[in-house]
Amino acid sequence: RMQVAQEGVRAQTVNTSLQIAGPEDVRGIEARAVRRTWPRAEVLNAEPNLLALVEFTACDLPWRFSPEAPLAPAGRVTTSQLRPWVCLVVLAEDEFTLTPASDRQPFTRLAVKPAAVLPPLEEAWAWSHVQYFGDRTLTRANVSEELRDHPERFVSRLLCPRRLKAGTVYHGFVVPVYQ
Repeated sequence: RMQVAQEGVRAQTVNTSLQIAGPEDVRGIEARAVRRTWPRAEVLNAEPNLLALVEFTACDLPWRFSPEAPLAPAGRVTTSQLRPWVCLVVLAEDEFTLTPASDRQPFTRLAVKPAAVLPPLEEAWAWSHVQYFGDRTLTRANVSEELRDHPERFVSRLLCPRRLKAGTVYHGFVVPVYQ
């Protein structure tokens, strides 16, 4: 059940079934959705003390298809955290194999060896965030207005917690965290 309201018209309750998209419905992320990556492709001398990242133009993209409710506060975390539906994985060339898409398998398959190089999924919320590049202080009262009027002032970002080693070739993958 949901309420449908239109300005100047009395709200009505509607009983209907809705189909909601989830992570399993996503077939890919368009290249234009990616604002920036670091290190850039083909860079072999990236600073090893910085973390790899991918930045998206849509500030909600990492959480858009998350099927779970936010995690309750635990330990030192004082607010609820919503786990993103994707994470950034950075792998050395000898740590993965790719199997191309086929009639039986609609997506390219990433196999990781060893699994220990993967970031812990329970920490995925800590490696994703939104950054605001505007000139006003955001509050709960004005953030919706700023998002509506100036969405270009916001970016979302996924970081990979893995420390990169100098002289190693890495590949970055944005992968779903739900099956």
